[in-house]
Amino acid sequence: MSRLAKIDIRIDTLEPVVISQKNNTTVLTNSADYISGSILRGMLAGMYIRKFGGGDRVHEDAAFQRLFLSSNVRFVDANPLAGGQRSFALPFSLMKEKVSGDGKDIVVQDILFSEEYPKGCKGLKGYGIVSDGKICMAHVGKSVSLHMSRNLENERISGKSEEGHIFNYESIDAGQSFAGEIIGTRAALQELSEKLFAEKECFVYIGRSKYSQYGRCRLSASGVQEVDYIGMIRDAIDEKGLLALRADTPYLPEWQNVDAAASLQELADKLSDTCPGMSFAVQGASVVSKQVTIANFVQVWNLKRAEESALAAGTVFQLSCDGTGGWTDEAVAAVEQLLLGGMSRRSSEGFGQFRPWQQQELKMGSGLENAPEAKPVFSAEMKKTVQHILLNRMKGEIRRLAADDAAKRCGSLSRHNHLFSRMEQEMLTVKAQSGTRKAFNQYMEACIRPGSPAEKNLKGISYGGHTLLEILQGNYKSPYAVNFSWQEILGKKIDALAKDVDFTLPEPESDELYYEYWLWFFRHARKQTIKAATGKGSVNNE
Repeated sequence: MSRLAKIDIRIDTLEPVVISQKNNTTVLTNSADYISGSILRGMLAGMYIRKFGGGDRVHEDAAFQRLFLSSNVRFVDANPLAGGQRSFALPFSLMKEKVSGDGKDIVVQDILFSEEYPKGCKGLKGYGIVSDGKICMAHVGKSVSLHMSRNLENERISGKSEEGHIFNYESIDAGQSFAGEIIGTRAALQELSEKLFAEKECFVYIGRSKYSQYGRCRLSASGVQEVDYIGMIRDAIDEKGLLALRADTPYLPEWQNVDAAASLQELADKLSDTCPGMSFAVQGASVVSKQVTIANFVQVWNLKRAEESALAAGTVFQLSCDGTGGWTDEAVAAVEQLLLGGMSRRSSEGFGQFRPWQQQELKMGSGLENAPEAKPVFSAEMKKTVQHILLNRMKGEIRRLAADDAAKRCGSLSRHNHLFSRMEQEMLTVKAQSGTRKAFNQYMEACIRPGSPAEKNLKGISYGGHTLLEILQGNYKSPYAVNFSWQEILGKKIDALAKDVDFTLPEPESDELYYEYWLWFFRHARKQTIKAATGKGSVNNE
C-alpha cells in the first residue's frame, strides 16, 4: 500500500463569511467556526470548472472524477489558525478547574485516562492547540448584521420591505485565517496541484450571500508533502497497550447506532480486516463523545441534503490490539493509513479523520487571536496605480537628495551659473536617448575641454574624495548611490509592498533615477550660484 501525502491549504477571509450551521432559515443564521471539507471540495471543484469548463457535464470528465468524485483525494476541514498552526476541536474528555481570574495556568484533566470524574471541573469546548504542555484556545472573531428581505421587484426598487421581514447573519469577520488539508495519493495530489495551484494564491467566494457583500477569500496551497504519523501513533500507545484517538472531523458511521462505542467499532473492524491475524476493539467504557447533525445544501442540485447524525469532532476513545506481537509495525502502518484515508462515509469530504491523542500533563495557556498580519489585495488596475505612486515617491526622494547636495556643494560658484544651465539642458537632451547615463558620460568626456573654466569649476567640487568631473565622466558612482538603501529612505515595509504590487525597486543608478538626480542637481546648483552672486538667500557651503 502506497503511503498517502498531503497539501496544506490556507484560506484568508477578505470579507465577512457566512457559513450557516443549519439549513433552516431563522431570525438569526449562526455561522460555524470552521470551513468544512464539503465546502473546500466544492470551492476547488468550482475553480476546476471555471478553468477547464465542463459545466453540468463536468462529472463525465475523467480528471474531475479522479480528483473530486473518487477515494483518491480527501478534503479535510479548514480550522482556525492559532499561533501559526491549524487548530483542532478539543477532545470532549478535557476538563478544567473552575477558578476565578484570567484562567491562565489552571490545571486541565483528561477523563479519558482517569478512573474517576474530577470534581469542581467543567468541560472545555472549542478549537485550540497544545504548545509546551499548555492548551491555547483559538479565537474566531464574528459579527452580527441586520438585513431586510426585499424579494419582490417593487421592494427592490423602493429599497424597503413592505411586509417588514428581517433577518440577521452571524458572520466570520474579515482578516482571519483557516488551515485545512487535502490528503490523497501522491499522483492525485500532484495532478491537483498542477491543475489548480500553479499560481501562489487565488481568490474564491464561499458561504451565503457570496454574490453580494460576503464570502471573498484568498486561497493558497503548499506543495505536495509526505505525511508520517508513525511516531505519533507509537507515542499515543500507553503501557496497557491502548491507543488513544481523537476525531479531527465528524464521524459518519455506516449504521446509525445509538451507542457511540458500537459506531466506532466499525472502524476497529475495518482495521481487523486489513491486518489478518489481529483483532482490534474499541474500549466502550473509554468513549467520550457528542452527537452533531450534519446538514448540507448542494448548489449543483439546488437542494438540501438529508440530515444525518454523526459523532462530533472532539470525540475520543481508546483502541486495543490483540494478536501475535501486539502493536506490530504492520498494525501501526495500517492505523496510519486508515487515519489519513478517513474512517467513515463521505470520507472524500473529510469526514472520519482521526488523529493520535496521548496522555500528558496540561494547563490552560493564553488564548490566541485569529488575526494574521493584514495583507492587502490589489486588482490589476490598483497595482498600476500603486506602482505609479511608488515610482513618483522615489523620484521625489531622489530630487530631495539632489537639492540638498547642490545646496552644500555649489554655492561658491557665483559667476558660473551658465555652466549648470548648460548641463541641465544637456541632461534634458540625452533623456530621449537610450542609455541616459552612458550618453551623458560621453558628453562630459567630449565637451569639457582640458584647462577650461568648466573643467576647473567641476574639479573644485569634491564628493568623498572624487571630483564632480570624475563622477560625471562615469569614473565613479553618483554620490547618492553610495551606501544607498530604499529601506532606509522609505521604510522597512517597502519590500513587502513592492512584492504585493509586482513592482521592482529600481537600482540607484538606473537611467530613470540617474536622470532625476542630475537634472535636479544642475537645476538647484544653477539657483545656488545665482543666490551667491546676488547675495539673496542663504547658501550652505559645508
